[in-house]
Amino acid sequence: PLSFLPGSGAQQGRVWSSPDGKTFTLHNKAGALAGTVGGDGDTDIAIDGNGTAYMADLGNGIPLFSSKDNGTTWTEKDDISQTPKGEGRDRQWIDARGDGKVVVVVAGTEHGNPRTILFIQSNDSGASWSKPRELTNTMIQIGPIIWVDDSTLAMSYVEPIGNATTSQSSNVEGKMHVLISRDAGLTWVDTPFESKIPRALGCVTANFAPTFIFPVIAAARSGNPYVAWAQTRDESDFSPDGRTLPLGRPTAQLVRAAAPG
Repeated sequence: PLSFLPGSGAQQGRVWSSPDGKTFTLHNKAGALAGTVGGDGDTDIAIDGNGTAYMADLGNGIPLFSSKDNGTTWTEKDDISQTPKGEGRDRQWIDARGDGKVVVVVAGTEHGNPRTILFIQSNDSGASWSKPRELTNTMIQIGPIIWVDDSTLAMSYVEPIGNATTSQSSNVEGKMHVLISRDAGLTWVDTPFESKIPRALGCVTANFAPTFIFPVIAAARSGNPYVAWAQTRDESDFSPDGRTLPLGRPTAQLVRAAAPG
């Protein structure tokens, strides 16, 4: 089997592959992946049912690199998120399934802060892409998107409760949300969790955020999604000045979310 491992080295998106999980080949030495990859971080990768690999990078929007021959050659497509002049992109996630069905979610700055979740998709192996669709404009942490089956997509995100003045960290509480589409991205159901997430000392910057970086999601064979994230235990974990979190206090949360609709 062919395995791909994306990564960033010296701010360059890099792709490695392996036939056995023991020896790896770097694909950045020549071709589309050599030297020109901006690699501003947050690289993500997916492989569809045909074996085509898709690497979504960050830099001048969201460039996409794809390979249909086990990583031997790569095709580059500029900014699939169609970033308007003066706007920005961050923390892109990609997944692929079946015969060239590829989906991407990314944080956008179209409405300032909190950030906007933009959804784009391709049904022809990344050759063409839909216009970005806004799923919400109240996001402070964006989690990965996954194909659950041929028609169901799921992702999670954190909504800030309070005045979120920066993209990923602010002195606010939060609320976890699950977004699910059962028609391959045409319509979405946004389900917020009932309980709040207490503010926490974020790991992206030295400020406060509801979660320690982003939430993640997976789906059982039955289709039920599971969401996991890390948060501080409760507000009492902070020092009296409200700005110091004792080491060793974050706790992981795993929640089974009932599939809506």
